[in-house]
Amino acid sequence: INDNMKQITGNGGSNAALVAMDPKTGQVVAMVGSHDYFDTDHDGNVNVALANRQPGSSFKPIVYATAFKGSFNPAFTLWDVPTNFGNYQPNNFDGSFRGPVSMRFALQNSLNVPAVKTLALVGVENALKTAQDLGITTLTDPSRYGLSLVLGGGEVKLSEMVSAYSTFANKGLNREPALILKVQDRNGKVLEQFEDSRGKRQALDPQIAYEISAVLSDNNTRATVFGINSPLAFGNRPVAAKTGTTENFRDGWTIGYTPALAAGVWVGNNDGRVLNRGADGVVVAAPIFHAFMASVMDGWTIEPFERPAGIKDATVDKLSNKWPTENSPETITDIFASWQLPTEKDTIHVKVNINKQNSLLATEFTPAELVEQRLFTNLHSEMPRVTSWEYPVLEWAKGHDITVSNPPTEKDSTYTETSRPTIRFTSPTDNQTVSGHFTANVATSGSITISQIELFLDDGSLGVKTSAPYQVAVATTGLAIGNHTLKAIATDSNGASATATTSFNISQVTSTPTDVIGLAAAPTNGGAVLTWHNPLDVNLAKVRLYLA
Repeated sequence: INDNMKQITGNGGSNAALVAMDPKTGQVVAMVGSHDYFDTDHDGNVNVALANRQPGSSFKPIVYATAFKGSFNPAFTLWDVPTNFGNYQPNNFDGSFRGPVSMRFALQNSLNVPAVKTLALVGVENALKTAQDLGITTLTDPSRYGLSLVLGGGEVKLSEMVSAYSTFANKGLNREPALILKVQDRNGKVLEQFEDSRGKRQALDPQIAYEISAVLSDNNTRATVFGINSPLAFGNRPVAAKTGTTENFRDGWTIGYTPALAAGVWVGNNDGRVLNRGADGVVVAAPIFHAFMASVMDGWTIEPFERPAGIKDATVDKLSNKWPTENSPETITDIFASWQLPTEKDTIHVKVNINKQNSLLATEFTPAELVEQRLFTNLHSEMPRVTSWEYPVLEWAKGHDITVSNPPTEKDSTYTETSRPTIRFTSPTDNQTVSGHFTANVATSGSITISQIELFLDDGSLGVKTSAPYQVAVATTGLAIGNHTLKAIATDSNGASATATTSFNISQVTSTPTDVIGLAAAPTNGGAVLTWHNPLDVNLAKVRLYLA
């Protein structure tokens, strides 16, 4: 603290306090109540470590720990968009908004709007219950606090905040703070003595404590706002830490821990005068925290936070926080407590088959020509029924060219088993043997008007018919001996179609052609017109005429 007083006074402060604790025993190993006990101009004889001060954002981990008791998890998406909470519209410290962010990102980068939303989702009373379980005694009247509680709107003691963070470090086991190890009389008789069994209770599930520790020690995520080399970074030693700054820069905080040591620092003015603008916790308190922790732990074995058996790694769809599907455009991987794993697949990015003419769900009877697979983005805020939450999210989506729509629930009833277009050949029958000329006939049915029928012979079009009778004359002359195929495609006025095929055979002709009959000649100017009747033989190739 002495080494950093120049920076503190340069930022408009006059005092600082520090409390350090052994998380495993609850023993307070260091306490500095003020910069100078004898500085009467600044109430130096007041022990600020035990005074009630607003903690700023250093209270946020307690609220997120409350959320983690339920289905919320570090990967859960919160919408960082301008939101009115009813005559209360908080801003982020830098005035910007980042859209969909995970709880991990929101906590590590101390975003205010997502934090206020988290408190609204879990409830003020539940958050206060968590705070009390963690050893905070000053927040006893829920009626006094609103959503600003998560931003440090209630007064707490630095010593109790360090005790709360020690609970995170100690796998959720809270130890009552112990300031005195032993009391002896003048003869050396022990009157009181610290016992390791005192003041133990499981305040949090170990999985929740680990999640908070994993998030608060994630320097890479925190780097977005604080930078990779902030005073909260300790190289390869995992240190969980959180800063706090109260409104108008009145108090600056930094609290953090390893499994073996927890410490908290407060910087400000005893009389409540504000610090200079920009003198937030990372500027005035974090350097003291870093110097103290680095000095004490120098040479200590690096101790990681122990991961409970129930914690699982999982990859989920970013927006829905559910198992991803082939339609999920963006996923996120994080840790989940055993009860936080999703139970269903992504319900935001849903691809369904619809009738493209009426946008209703396609059924087994909807013709394939009318079926279209369409992706719907069923996007909503954390509280879809609250307009002040929902509208900013929909506006964000619009600004990012995302069309928000719900998949249809009503099924297409335009076509049924009996109303779909059908078509069949009435002649020739399948595998019938034909010769000479024959007529191909088709019959249709369906509740929708047939607009046309196109017939094909061996994939070559024979023409289009737009009205009944649907038939066409077919000449076998010139066709090869053997099997041939006729196909008919009927299309209704909606564009739905049905197809029918049939085959016929042309056989080899073995009979001798008969004579041409009725040969006649009529004179014309300079010539003659010849007429005759061809014989009725199948596959007649030619008739040859001679001039005698």
